[in-house]
Amino acid sequence: MHESWGSIWRIDSNHRLRAPFSIRIRSDSGKTLVARDVIPANWRPNTFYRSFVQYSS
Repeated sequence: MHESWGSIWRIDSNHRLRAPFSIRIRSDSGKTLVARDVIPANWRPNTFYRSFVQYSS
């Protein structure tokens, strides 16, 4: 994935994508966060999907 701008990310793929999608994010400090199946099987382009997963302190 590539940051498009702000909090907007995109993926350019030559292959058909199969949802649902999980997102894994790694912080500069090396902590990893996973939001499982945060983008549903019936996803649509140009749509916002929200996850309430947060790094613990």
